[in-house]
Amino acid sequence: MLVATEKDVLRCAHVGGVVDVSARHRWIRINGSPVLVRPDALGRSITGCPMVGATTKPCTSTVTVDTGYSQFVRIDGSAMGLNTLSGFTDGVPPMSVLYSITSNYQSWVSER
Repeated sequence: MLVATEKDVLRCAHVGGVVDVSARHRWIRINGSPVLVRPDALGRSITGCPMVGATTKPCTSTVTVDTGYSQFVRIDGSAMGLNTLSGFTDGVPPMSVLYSITSNYQSWVSER
């Protein structure tokens, strides 16, 4: 599994929504981009979700992180993020719309 960085693209399942992810530390980088750690993907804003309508709500933030943190590697005590990072958004219906990494910034540093 590849290491996740701040420049990876995370999107909601509605394809248009982009998660504004930001690394909380700046000292471990891959090609200039900080590595993500727990809980960098939690509670992040989402912009551009196309699900706008009278009976639906667009995704506006991430509410869980269900997978995608290393079981082995820690950075300053926090689990390192991997390219399998995924969880739920606040989109409708609740706890049913996933977000995940759709484009990796780097392809050469892996957990193994």
